[in-house]
Amino acid sequence: MNGEDIVVEVTTTTTTRLPSIWKPLSAKGYALDGFPIYGETEADGSPVGELDEFNGQFDKDGNYHYHATKTYPYINGGMRGEVTVRSGQIDPQPRDSPVRPPGEPLRGATITNFVRKDGRYQLDYSVAGKKASISYAVKNGNVEFDYKDPNGKTRTESYRWSVDRAEILPDAADRPEDTNGETVGQTTSAIDNNDHQSSGSNMVASLAVTSSAVESTGEIQSDFTCDGSGDTPPLSWSPGPDGTVCYALNFWHVPGPGDVKSYWVLYDIPADVTSLPRNVNGIGKSGLNDKDRSDYDPICSRGPGTKEYNITVYALSQQPQWPDGGANRDDLLNTIADITVAEGTLTFQYTRSGNSTWLLVLASGAMITIIAYLSVLRRKYFS
Repeated sequence: MNGEDIVVEVTTTTTTRLPSIWKPLSAKGYALDGFPIYGETEADGSPVGELDEFNGQFDKDGNYHYHATKTYPYINGGMRGEVTVRSGQIDPQPRDSPVRPPGEPLRGATITNFVRKDGRYQLDYSVAGKKASISYAVKNGNVEFDYKDPNGKTRTESYRWSVDRAEILPDAADRPEDTNGETVGQTTSAIDNNDHQSSGSNMVASLAVTSSAVESTGEIQSDFTCDGSGDTPPLSWSPGPDGTVCYALNFWHVPGPGDVKSYWVLYDIPADVTSLPRNVNGIGKSGLNDKDRSDYDPICSRGPGTKEYNITVYALSQQPQWPDGGANRDDLLNTIADITVAEGTLTFQYTRSGNSTWLLVLASGAMITIIAYLSVLRRKYFS
């Protein structure tokens, strides 16, 4: 079951069973093309106007959005915006990244309570009248679980959460102790799911990364996006610690859980360089973006709304050997996992108007029409 199936199921059942929850669906969701989805009324509670074949409409400001209805197609009946289709489905699809592997099902279990206290979460349940619980907390970069089963037996497990896998760490008794006598977790080279860009150990210094391309509001200027000239943004960062041999950077974005997009990879930046000019050229070597091109791919989010982006700079203690043909994001992170001595991330936003996306759709439609017309002319006069 994917995210779209879940939304449809909620739409078709809660409209009759939970009208008090369904009606004010102004807490909007988003379709995979980026356009928002509302319930049976507008966000301000006013009636919905005439909907198009996609179950959507433009508001008075020219912004497009979908509506959920009690009749077919129930939710968006297609995609008004531009999307990428791979293997017969829209890419990327919603997916999760569990912190631990699934356990055995608890037949006949009933959840009795869920509480949060002092940074720890606990779920209480019962099986055949016997009480049990599962509690967890984030500690030293790991997620630690304490289990108490219905027979009163207890155990503890610790995991490091990564994008691709949940990695179990040794039992607490097998892990080293710090100077205060507290158990500490191991470090791994897995990508940390909290920022999707950790190069490995948390024991690294911090770099302060800034850019004059980012306004005081936290928004990046449009010149550095597909809505402008698409130049690489100017960057500055604080010097790395002693032993820094070179720097590398990655411009990245998290479109959804468990997914990361990479727009720019640059490495072999000399150790005496702590800034890059706009539209940099001749400093470092360009790696591969997600389109397998060795250049900057200007951000160009689909659909209106504010999106969050990041640029992470890494200080390295060695000059890495990169793959022939250039390194992409995964190559970069795997290569520098054990040689990163400092890193820092600049986080900012970009907001595209609904008109920007709609113009892309119109342009695509116009191009298809022109190609079809030329094909007709060719068959009529040249065949």
